[in-house]
Amino acid sequence: MKKMLDQTKNSGLIRSPKVASSKPFQLAEIPPEHMMKAVKIYSALNFDRGTMLHSMRCANTAYKLASALELPEFDRRVAYLVGALQDVGKENLFREHRQLMETPRDLLTEEQKDLIRAHVSNGEKKTRDICEGWREREAAAAGVGCHHEHLDGSGYPNKLNGDQIPISARIVTPIDVFDAMMQKRRYRTWSMTKEEAVHYLVYRKTWFDEQVLRKLIEIIGYNFDSVLLNLPKMLKKIKEYDIPSVPSF
Repeated sequence: MKKMLDQTKNSGLIRSPKVASSKPFQLAEIPPEHMMKAVKIYSALNFDRGTMLHSMRCANTAYKLASALELPEFDRRVAYLVGALQDVGKENLFREHRQLMETPRDLLTEEQKDLIRAHVSNGEKKTRDICEGWREREAAAAGVGCHHEHLDGSGYPNKLNGDQIPISARIVTPIDVFDAMMQKRRYRTWSMTKEEAVHYLVYRKTWFDEQVLRKLIEIIGYNFDSVLLNLPKMLKKIKEYDIPSVPSF
């Protein structure tokens, strides 16, 4: 158990308030009384290092963004959990279908895409198991189940729109896309720069809650209106990337 706690601290799940940074994407504060929750989350994500690191970055940013939006502490913690557990439903895919996860998305059949998309409903169920006995359990599960929904109704699995999507998912979705666009993945050769990824978020602004998106872009270090004005110049470069209409599964 001591070894696992040490690994969790090193992963950034736990950080003392004394060393918290003011830089964008600082690590979320996890009080000592929540240490075992952090360990449980870390253990649940241990099936794939890349997925775990992506999830932890999303979780820490989600907590920071929820704080910047001045949401209640409960909602901040739910946003953190949704960011952390959004891809926990991929465990079976990585353990039994790893080759599928490394296949370029344009080569997948619809049946294979549906198998990957099922990580959302699987993740919702797993989140309920992981969060058993926690006050945030149901809200976190609902957020995980909606983290690929889009505000304009173009997402999945239920094509929800607007306020039908929980605030936790509305916070995590643009963070997930932003981080995913900047990371190299096994199934593609490219990754975006931070500037390109920010412009991509604005290009896809109908997917996201505008208040949430504006605040996220501010946290990253950009101005929404300036990015919007500059978008036509960046659009040609962005469109050079082979991005499917739903870029991440």
